[in-house]
Amino acid sequence: MHAFTYPERLKLLGLERLEERRIRADILFVYILLLGLTALQADNFLYCVSLHVLEANHPYKLLYHDVQLMSVGVFFSTAS
Repeated sequence: MHAFTYPERLKLLGLERLEERRIRADILFVYILLLGLTALQADNFLYCVSLHVLEANHPYKLLYHDVQLMSVGVFFSTAS
């Protein structure tokens, strides 16, 4: 397997790229969350706002709450 490139290995194994698998998992999680099929409350993560224009076959848009973490300031990319 080491002789093959990443795209070749994915094709041989019948898998999607990691980024695509993560996006699919995120979409599935939001779907389960909105249907109430988990013990988590959707209100803790998302909120719906009504739009004046019909954009995607429905008048709502999902937004997420900003998460504030104390650990963000200790990363090298954000440290001053």
